[in-house]
Amino acid sequence: MARPHPHAVPALIGRRYVPQARVVRRLRPALGPAPGRRVRVAPDCWTRANALGARGGDAGRSSAAGLRTHSRSMRCPRHPTHPEDLGRRVVASRRTQSQRVHTDTLPHPLTEPGSELDRQAPFGGTLSSMKGSGRLRSDHRNFIEQVQECMDNGYLLSSKRIGSGAFSKVYLAYATQERMQHNPKLSSDLRGKHHTMVAIKIISMAEAPVEFSQKFLPREISSLNATYKHLNVVQLYETYHNSQRFYLVLELAARGDLLEHINAVSDHRCCPGLEEEEARRLFWQLVGAVAHCHNAGIVHRDLKCENILLDDQGFLKLTDFGFANHSGLKNSLLSTFCGSVAYTAPEILMSKKYSGEQADLWSLGIILYAMVTGKLPFKESQPHRMLHLMRRGPIFQPGLSPECQDLIRGLLHLRPRARLDLQQVAAHRWMLPAVRTLFRSVLGATSDKKQVLQGWGSSAPKQEAQE
Repeated sequence: MARPHPHAVPALIGRRYVPQARVVRRLRPALGPAPGRRVRVAPDCWTRANALGARGGDAGRSSAAGLRTHSRSMRCPRHPTHPEDLGRRVVASRRTQSQRVHTDTLPHPLTEPGSELDRQAPFGGTLSSMKGSGRLRSDHRNFIEQVQECMDNGYLLSSKRIGSGAFSKVYLAYATQERMQHNPKLSSDLRGKHHTMVAIKIISMAEAPVEFSQKFLPREISSLNATYKHLNVVQLYETYHNSQRFYLVLELAARGDLLEHINAVSDHRCCPGLEEEEARRLFWQLVGAVAHCHNAGIVHRDLKCENILLDDQGFLKLTDFGFANHSGLKNSLLSTFCGSVAYTAPEILMSKKYSGEQADLWSLGIILYAMVTGKLPFKESQPHRMLHLMRRGPIFQPGLSPECQDLIRGLLHLRPRARLDLQQVAAHRWMLPAVRTLFRSVLGATSDKKQVLQGWGSSAPKQEAQE
């Protein structure tokens, strides 16, 4: 053992020599206060640690056996060791409050301005905590204004936020009986759903750039109006706005997006991806929705799992038409780079002019692959590396049927004109087992039986494509 320092006491603490001054400081709580010094009370963390059984380490072990995130080390910055436990690290379990909201318990609407906010503040906070932050006070004030504006237009806005975007937030809301009497779209759709819940998308005009408010927002509204009354496209009931905000009253899809569904089913099955039967049922609905949009002269250009929602009855709802374009001419080409890289067609990554319909077909192949495998076929942040993976082609896991693999390969052709069109996809042998079942379940469960196949019919009037 090394020779002790001349200024160290001849005693070992924690298997090492400690200078005498440090020992005195560590033993000071047991020896009492030094002459002429005030007594300092130990902080509250010691009481909390002792209550949780920190001395025996039981709290730390019990937390590690459950949720890993609940085990934490607690140490006071001014008191590195407990007065009764020299040299021992105090371990305590911090309780974390779960922020998940059960889907079967929906919040009640605001019957009066500010009545619900007195008990529950927006964004999961409390009014007392908001007073300490200027940003939270501003958010609270804005939310109160939004509640009042929605009430003036016949909707009761709740504090439950169900989605958010770059310049927008989506809240759960309730339509009043008076509003349903004056809105035929709203009343006819909600009458069959047996509830009055809607989703209200609130866009801040102050935060949104001019290009968004003058170009992309009008396109989204126009596309939703053009695709109205289709079973698998989210419905736009109405819009209203003022100088500060723009409101879109949309159909509610309470079960979340397709990505969340795939992850939940994968965890339940302990196997990545959906079963082929369920993937076939959902993909048939998605193909019908995209065909309906193309028939109306609209290309989505941002098809991905996050933009596909599910309602309480299990119906698929295509949403988020912010990048949609009215490409009326059949062979018209576009040049705007938009969408998510993982779902983007290779011709767009190569900065070539592209057909919007064929770009949507590529995205459909990516979505189908994600459904049945639980992952994306090509995932790279750099476009040139992504193109290298695309040229190699998708890799399939064992157990996937040859018919499903053939359909995915037919959609993920590098040459756009070699890809299967929507009619060929609907007639593919992998899709055929779902046709008879879907006609009985999906079409028979709704009054809009003709809408799912409307996309396969005659083409809509053509319009000149605009970027």
